[in-house]
Amino acid sequence: MKTILRFKWGVASALVLLAALLFLTAPPLSDLVEEKGSVQLADTFSSSQAAAILDAAGENEQTISVVVEFDDSLNGNEDAVQSLIDEIESRSYDADIDVLSLFESDEIRDQVVSEDESVALIPITVDGTDDDVIAIGDDLKDLTIDNGSVYVTGEALLNHDVDVTSQEGLAKTEIITVILIFVLLLVVFRAVVTPLVPLLSVGITYLISQSVVAFLADWFDFPISNYTQIFLVAVLFGIGTDYCILLLSRYKEELAAWTRYPDSNSEHVSHCWKNTFL
Repeated sequence: MKTILRFKWGVASALVLLAALLFLTAPPLSDLVEEKGSVQLADTFSSSQAAAILDAAGENEQTISVVVEFDDSLNGNEDAVQSLIDEIESRSYDADIDVLSLFESDEIRDQVVSEDESVALIPITVDGTDDDVIAIGDDLKDLTIDNGSVYVTGEALLNHDVDVTSQEGLAKTEIITVILIFVLLLVVFRAVVTPLVPLLSVGITYLISQSVVAFLADWFDFPISNYTQIFLVAVLFGIGTDYCILLLSRYKEELAAWTRYPDSNSEHVSHCWKNTFL
């Protein structure tokens, strides 16, 4: 600690440069969460081995479900549903698709149409990646049908929506956290500059921690989830702010003892710093 206090400005500058370097070179953690954020089973599990075999054989396909909800029922809207299927098949996509028509057989119709025939399902098999599925899903969102509504869903689409929502929630959490901490510190210390010290310190720590986690996830498959960044914000800003408040309070106590050094302000400040951190 004595060495750090001796070279405090050099250490502070090094931390700022390190945070900037890591922030600029680290892969985006949000992209890594979307790519690797789902729970992955070990390769020794039979389901993982089966998925690997299917993937190697090109048979590990994904599905999109186009859900049609009728204002009345399927009866009388068969032509509209067939036109919808034809439109899906006629569009151009980056991956191969196979549309299962509910009119192919009575068995298929019984499986994809509800008992009261108010809802029908059009399954679409996609031979591609999650990105292909997301792109196709976005392309199908403008589908419409008379006398009803059309919805597009699927596992990859749901996971993507969860990731997007989590990132939007994270952005709001960061803003609210910073504002709340600043206001609380402003009330506690009744000074404008003092609240900036914990926020700046914790902010640098957050950038470094986020970048380190991103490198670990990218290089060593470090487990991450949609809540990783939220936990980083909650833990680092919570604990970091508390620790900064303790240090600032101790420094304030030492400042109150200024009568020990009435003739030397520089010696007084040095004494306060040393008594606070040592």
